[in-house]
Amino acid sequence: MKNVLIVDDDTIMRVTLRSLISWEKFGLQIAGECNSGAQALEYLSSHTVDLMITDVKMPEMSGIELLRSLQDGKKTPVTIMLSGYDEYDLVREAFRLGAYDYLMKADLNKKNIECLITEINRKFWHGVVEEGGIQEETEGSKPEFQMPDCGTYGIVILEIDDFQRQAVRFQEDLDGLLERPMWDLAAQIPKIKRNGKVMTVQHGHYVLFYAVTMSEGYHSEIVGLVRRLQTIWKNYMNLLVSAAVCEAKEAADLKETIEFGENLLLLSPLEGMMSLHTEWEKRSIAERLEKSKKKYGKFLSLLYDLNEPGSEREKLILFQSMEELPLETAKEECLSLIALLALKFREYDGDFYRIFPEDVNYYEKVGRLLTMTELERWFNNYSSWILEYLKQQTSGIQTDLILRAKRFVADNYSNPELTLKTVADYVDLNEKYFSTKFTQKTGGTFRDYLTSLRLEKAEYLLKRTDLKIYEICDQIGYNNVEHFNRMFKRMIGKSPNGYRKDSGNFAPDEGTDKTSRN
Repeated sequence: MKNVLIVDDDTIMRVTLRSLISWEKFGLQIAGECNSGAQALEYLSSHTVDLMITDVKMPEMSGIELLRSLQDGKKTPVTIMLSGYDEYDLVREAFRLGAYDYLMKADLNKKNIECLITEINRKFWHGVVEEGGIQEETEGSKPEFQMPDCGTYGIVILEIDDFQRQAVRFQEDLDGLLERPMWDLAAQIPKIKRNGKVMTVQHGHYVLFYAVTMSEGYHSEIVGLVRRLQTIWKNYMNLLVSAAVCEAKEAADLKETIEFGENLLLLSPLEGMMSLHTEWEKRSIAERLEKSKKKYGKFLSLLYDLNEPGSEREKLILFQSMEELPLETAKEECLSLIALLALKFREYDGDFYRIFPEDVNYYEKVGRLLTMTELERWFNNYSSWILEYLKQQTSGIQTDLILRAKRFVADNYSNPELTLKTVADYVDLNEKYFSTKFTQKTGGTFRDYLTSLRLEKAEYLLKRTDLKIYEICDQIGYNNVEHFNRMFKRMIGKSPNGYRKDSGNFAPDEGTDKTSRN
């Protein structure tokens, strides 16, 4: 069982989270509850926690301060932030500090949290949910997959490089048209058919378990087999697949080996499509990559947000720290930084391989640099190129998408279910990426824009109609009259009834400013 820690100063919210879903169904258990960030920090110092659900705002120590305090300590759990209205700036800071996702308290329900937990299970713990609990299995109609419980296995992590394009190509039936032919072809290799088992982590991402009977010659044998797989898939299906190959391990160590292999696979963009990385050749840089995620997170976020002054300052700090390292170590740090940049592209549904017209082998590029000065100069030029590429991607296409998003909001603001995700899905953008671009283009957050539009419509209705306050709420997308009254007074400076009177509309007082409707 994975351990869950709930952190919230609201007792009712803690009880709600504890009882909202069947945690055991997901292979999880509520290991502890804390009413402040400080209490959680103390708990984490002596307990293992895999998933933390924490409020953004709390007395004594907030969720943001808690995440910040964990930056230099033990491994931070996968973190879900809980936020209220008008806290998106805090949520953005939480993402920069490593939070995985957030949930609005107003939107907290069984379906939302189960979807998020299922996603986290797949991404971090390679599991899916079934009636009987968490199982390791393949997807679709393939037979249930059981992790080996004895023997020695080589682990190969496989990923389709251009999966977004292939998903469009095979969208009608990914199982039948993409994955079944892949494994039918793989079965044409006798050793794969005899000794191999496949687990689908998610479409386009797989784990191959290869039973090893003799450790002698394993390295050359497994690399040769993987190269044959890559060639077959390219020649017969036009699929480009990258691979990370791990040392052969006993069954008891396979989960840790898979985790390392996933990290090793993050190095793929350094070599280009159809790359193959092995643990015995790249262990050092793969381990460095894991340690570098927090160290370089701020720089990468600033760069991707097109914050040129901020990214330049952060880059200067990073290279000052690199100057104290041996040149070869500094090169590995630089390569780790590029691999994490590629990961940032993926998080925002970008395509790292499209930056340059041809594949770039960064190992060769960086390997040819002979001094720290050359390394710094090369990376300065490289990051400037990335910044210009991102600006070009943003300038034309995103302007049209933001206009489409605004029109969609104008047509649907009366729907209380309208959310940032709804609009992002409509314009076919990743939610976090859309949020960033919307703020850059409009100068304000999406929530501020939606609130402003709704209150503008409310002002019109208060001036021109005798609709009751709850009827106005219905027309502008508010389910809760009390929340509407509070927002209106904060933004406009008067209560809705007061505004109506001052505008010269003398509709009868309702006495409903404090009434809630759900």
